[in-house]
Amino acid sequence: MKLKSLFIALTVTAAMLLSACAEQNAEERLASTPTQQAWRLIDDGALLIDVRSQQEFAQGHLKKAVNVPHTQIEKLVKAVGKDKDRKVVVYCKSGRRAEEAKAALKKHGYTHIYNGMGYESLLAEKKAES
Repeated sequence: MKLKSLFIALTVTAAMLLSACAEQNAEERLASTPTQQAWRLIDDGALLIDVRSQQEFAQGHLKKAVNVPHTQIEKLVKAVGKDKDRKVVVYCKSGRRAEEAKAALKKHGYTHIYNGMGYESLLAEKKAES
């Protein structure tokens, strides 16, 4: 009987600890900035698309980014590919064009499109992490 009570107590304690850890992780995710979230996705292998103009892209862009201007919807769809669940981060100068690209891709059925906001903000966040 004592063994059964001990087992129940340990099980309840373990459940409470796991719940507390999960709650803390959820709070950490909510507390992060959009650029921090974008870098997490990028570091985890998300496709990175710079939706600025070719001229802006030529002046500087994030490593591994592909350039597809936000107005070229069919090229955006082609760049992402057939996997509608592929994780994709789009960015521009401020986040406005990235939001337009995100909306267009969502209309095409893509489910994991993330607005990484602006190029300068992403650079600043990466430098802050270092």
